[in-house]
Amino acid sequence: MNTKDNLAETMRGFTEESRNEAIKNLGGNHMLYEKYFTKFTISYKHAYDEIKALIEAGEINEARIEVHSLKGLAATLGLLPLSQAAAELEKILRDETEGQDPLSTEKDLTASVSPSMEKKGVFSAQSDLGTALAVFQHELKIVCS
Repeated sequence: MNTKDNLAETMRGFTEESRNEAIKNLGGNHMLYEKYFTKFTISYKHAYDEIKALIEAGEINEARIEVHSLKGLAATLGLLPLSQAAAELEKILRDETEGQDPLSTEKDLTASVSPSMEKKGVFSAQSDLGTALAVFQHELKIVCS
């Protein structure tokens, strides 16, 4: 089995059309796509745990930045379900910090965000954030497993 077949076998979480579009955007270079996809799966394998830890620590803006980066790279690679899940999570995290003074200290941000997140039940299946995290985790596992 050649590397192209191996890549096709291991990749999930995208359509053939989105993958082909991503390869086209890389000048039609399948090897370059494989290289970036492999690097993505290695680099972001533990992204869910890292993002969840940032949220739990009240570092909402840092979590949002991580999610934003992953969202863009996933879209570039044609991993549209993952990119869409990340976009939803990013929106919720942005909404959590909306109206915050960008110069506020991390401690102030933690104090002002954590109670609202606790009230919503951050990691419960019923909360928007909990649901977005669960979908994000699911899509990330599909791609990186």
